[in-house]
Amino acid sequence: MIDFRTALFDALWILGLAGVLATCSYLDWVRLQRGWRWRSLWDRPCFVVPLSVSLALFCGGVGLSGATADPPDPRWQTGVWGFLALIFVVEALLYARAARSRGWEAPVGPSRAARTPQERDLSER
Repeated sequence: MIDFRTALFDALWILGLAGVLATCSYLDWVRLQRGWRWRSLWDRPCFVVPLSVSLALFCGGVGLSGATADPPDPRWQTGVWGFLALIFVVEALLYARAARSRGWEAPVGPSRAARTPQERDLSER
């Protein structure tokens, strides 16, 4: 029989995966509208924040589902999923803070002008 707690924890990781797909789909459309490349999205808060929140939901849901399963998953697996969820929450918070100061679509990493010529050559490939 399905209990409410199991359904809730399973819904968390399913919601997380749906968020990853929705983030990638929406930002693929935005990327095409603005002429950006995929690699330029990886340091923009408009991509990283929703992706990190979705991945935190996924990792947390998988960890909680495993911890409450019958028989439960080993504790180290639950710990790894919890640690990953924590990393994604911290990343989302850091990028959200950067978005507040620089803007939602502004790159957080070093600007192209600040890169060395060798780094620019590698990024163009």
